Formats: sequence, structure tokens, C-alpha cells
Amino acid sequence: GYAKIDVRLGYGPEDRAWEVAFVGRKLTNVITGSFRNNIGTSFGTLYALPERGVSAALQLTLKL
Repeated sequence: GYAKIDVRLGYGPEDRAWEVAFVGRKLTNVITGSFRNNIGTSFGTLYALPERGVSAALQLTLKL
């Protein structure tokens, strides 16, 4: 088994005039496949495309 953890933590005033947020995806860094398929010419063989690794961003939002 595995877990995929995505998180978004934001801070700003109640009227939401601005906000600063941390956004993180796949924080456990477990390698998983985003697409898997059988190879038709080779019985029992499949290929998989790995998902992106850990990513993190700082987000700033302003309402004008």
C-alpha cells in the first residue's frame, strides 16, 4: 500500500483581500504509475508511465 498526500495551507484576512498559501503535491514521494498498458506483441509484459515526483509552491493571491 501507499499514500499520496497533497496539501494546501493558506493564510490571509477574513475578507480575503489577499492570501499567502503553501501548496504541496505527492509529499510522500512514492513512485506510482499514472498509466499502465499491456504490450500486445509480448504476452505478460506491460509498460507504465511514472507520475511526477514531489512538488511544492508558494502562492500569493490579491483581490484588486
